[in-house]
Amino acid sequence: VGGPADAVTRGSEQLRALVDAGRDNFLWERLATLAAPGASPEALAAARKDALSRLPNGGSKSPAADLITRISAAAQPTLLAPSHIMGLLAALDSTSAAAHFDGAVAAAANLAVAAAKSAPSLCCSAMPLVVSMVTANPPRGELACTTAVRVLRHAARYCPLVPGAAAGAAEKAVGAGEGGGRRRAAGQEDAEEREEEEGGGEEEEEGGEEEEEGSPAAKMKKPTGKTAAASRHKQQQHQPKSQRDRQAATAAETRTAVLRALTALCQGPYGKAAKAAVHALWAVAGAQEGEGLVRRVAERLAAGLRQGCEEEEATPAVVQAMGSVGEVAPLVFAEHAESFAAFICEHYMTAALRHRPPSSQYLASPNLLSPPTSETDVDGSPGGPPRPSAGILLKCAALRAVCRGCTPDAEAPAALAVAVPTATVDVVSGPVEDLLVRLLSIEEDLDEYIIGGGGGDGGGNGGGNGGGGVRVETDRAHLRQAAAAGLLRLATRHDSRLAPGTYVSLALVMQDPVMEVRRAFGEEVRLFLHSSLQLGRRAHVTAKFAALLPLAAMDPIPHHRDAAARTLLEVVLLQRARAQQQATAAAAGDGGGGTSGGAGAAAGGGATAAGGGGRPSLADHPEFLLPFLVYVLGHHPDCPPVPATGWPRSKDSQAAQAQADEEQEQELPDPEEFRPFQDMLQFALEPLLTASRSSSGGGGGGG
Repeated sequence: VGGPADAVTRGSEQLRALVDAGRDNFLWERLATLAAPGASPEALAAARKDALSRLPNGGSKSPAADLITRISAAAQPTLLAPSHIMGLLAALDSTSAAAHFDGAVAAAANLAVAAAKSAPSLCCSAMPLVVSMVTANPPRGELACTTAVRVLRHAARYCPLVPGAAAGAAEKAVGAGEGGGRRRAAGQEDAEEREEEEGGGEEEEEGGEEEEEGSPAAKMKKPTGKTAAASRHKQQQHQPKSQRDRQAATAAETRTAVLRALTALCQGPYGKAAKAAVHALWAVAGAQEGEGLVRRVAERLAAGLRQGCEEEEATPAVVQAMGSVGEVAPLVFAEHAESFAAFICEHYMTAALRHRPPSSQYLASPNLLSPPTSETDVDGSPGGPPRPSAGILLKCAALRAVCRGCTPDAEAPAALAVAVPTATVDVVSGPVEDLLVRLLSIEEDLDEYIIGGGGGDGGGNGGGNGGGGVRVETDRAHLRQAAAAGLLRLATRHDSRLAPGTYVSLALVMQDPVMEVRRAFGEEVRLFLHSSLQLGRRAHVTAKFAALLPLAAMDPIPHHRDAAARTLLEVVLLQRARAQQQATAAAAGDGGGGTSGGAGAAAGGGATAAGGGGRPSLADHPEFLLPFLVYVLGHHPDCPPVPATGWPRSKDSQAAQAQADEEQEQELPDPEEFRPFQDMLQFALEPLLTASRSSSGGGGGGG
């Protein structure tokens, strides 16, 4: 199954032993499940646990247990191997990577994080290196430290911090792993077991190991006829016990060191590392212990977010960490939500931030709106768009952190998302929403934010209004884009609480005068709609934000118009299909069409509940976007005003009407002024009519 030469030799021996010892047909069925491509983590965890329990001579401590773990990892399709992840992290940890930061090194870091997120079992062999990078004192360079913390965040539940740790040691160390806990399936399984055994201590964990050894499957396969064999088996029982004790002690020490290092990284020096450190702290400690740790961390963070601390070097990292607290522990964040929002909205956003972000972060994102291209160098060369002020980058990151903290479970299915605490809701409906709406305005005077951000360049790039009109407009554009993205994220959990005027201001970002803002926000809206359909958000939320896409009809960039049209058509087709599924299931009754209808209702995002009795409501149909679109167009700043004397009516008196006609001719808007609004309405009606014709044709053919 691959790996070093000694591992291959050991694997072949284990395979022969498995063939000789595995006489249980169910064992081979479980191995087939482990080797099946596309199996869910839950199915892999259950199959692996059952397969290990059927092994003779010790179950998970059988010599063939490691082989089963390796088979389950190697059989899943992947373009990477554990050795690749180890090599990537080792390269990032090298001095040459720290000295010569470039796009290739950043891409390698992103690849390692993506692998840890999608296939955490690939990181098991690299965990010792990850631990050393996280616990280094002083911290490694920003890129190496941040990458290690991100990898730990995603892999901690599936890989033990100490390789080869026994079930109890790994469980105490990272809250994931059974019988070595080296792969993804075991991590998911043990996470579920921890939830079922709240308050379980070390004695219960050790008792679980002994119980596994004495399972019925193991007893069936134990040799019972020979005293010598029984004696050897007894000796094997005692030898692993001492090893498990040593591994447990090592795992406990490593776990303590990792928790201490993560707690320190939450307070700096790197903002992105602090953002991920809170999540990693929660993953390593587990939900039960993690809440207490995060509470203590939040108290320290809140103490560092007070008036007068805006320009301290650690403040950007503390802001990012506090936003992550709201994601992992909403109740803890609610205790500090008011003070956190007040610090950001009243002090941090108006401060003159004169320190630039760490060098690698600053170089990695010179322009949030325009990624580097052949014409835009990462060092802000004159050939490309102007780079925003360093202070503006920090303020945009702070806006995102506040919105993250106020939207826990933003990417969770609607039925599983935790409730947002009242204190957090009050903050969103108050200072946070007011600030974001103000930043969205094109005519609003934002000098108090721009001057503070522009003065912090610390170099020869100029700052604030003194740096020229181009720099000011670039800074304003970045603030608008960050505010729009923040409001869109708030809509995932607080849509019903946002004011109608906020919705109109957000919709107008689709027609922002800066092309990069339109492009970035259009991508955000399309991602929001796709996730809404996948996560099952309420149907009227999907319709409400699908109504933003027709405003792209006036975009002079053809690519933007085409992308909006494609997304709108996809949304309309999916919503119409789901509404038809629900209607069919409701007509068939709970008995006949319950299965397919239930699946469609679940995908429809709670629309069944809104409609009552399983029948789709009006909000479940794609046409429900039209009222929202009409509202936006009616409040559009370019919408021609209604004449003060009213629209023309039937002429009753020629004498009295002559003067009224003359006044109306002067007040009536030019019909050409309505042409853009006609185009935007047509942009919305075309996919509705197309989807209606296709569904009618499909229905006729099926009948």
